[in-house]
Amino acid sequence: MKHFIFLFTSLFILSGCVDKQPHVSEYVLQKQLQIPQAKQTQCFEKSLKVARSYGSSLYMKEDMLYGVNQYQIETFTKSKWAIAPAKAINAQIVDMLREMKLFSTVHSSKSLSYSDYILESNVDEFLQYFSQDDSYVKVTVSFALIDHKNVKTVAAKSFSAQVNVDELNAKGGVEALNKALDEILLEVSKWLGEVCV
Repeated sequence: MKHFIFLFTSLFILSGCVDKQPHVSEYVLQKQLQIPQAKQTQCFEKSLKVARSYGSSLYMKEDMLYGVNQYQIETFTKSKWAIAPAKAINAQIVDMLREMKLFSTVHSSKSLSYSDYILESNVDEFLQYFSQDDSYVKVTVSFALIDHKNVKTVAAKSFSAQVNVDELNAKGGVEALNKALDEILLEVSKWLGEVCV
């Protein structure tokens, strides 16, 4: 009986010491669309390395941010990214290029192998915005295709997409950001197909 009282008392005391943090939801970027396979071009026998995506420090960490009007940026307190947006976008770009089959091989930035081309990307904007009664997301990513041997830019272009948010919360923003990124990936695949003609 003494052991039971001691155990009960210990559990009661320890339960008061537990840090009661709110549950934080983690979100991921997930490509939804199917990228059509490219026609065979001069790039079909070339290899490509996708350089690490860069951008503002806002997109290099897991904090989930949103904009209020044009000048204020806040952080969702109960939502975060499972992977920093710049890193997740980079993974989606690699996945898209492998699915597209425009190049003989597509390597990630961690690969030590030599590649004929390098694709650089910069995340210029990746944010959900709130105004008085609605919300939308805006995604802008800039790309440059580099001839590795000659260290020369073959082509460069910036892509932007804006999508309205259905649910005025973090989850709705994530769904819209995924759609906007899908639109950009589709446009990038078309652009690279034209560059490689």
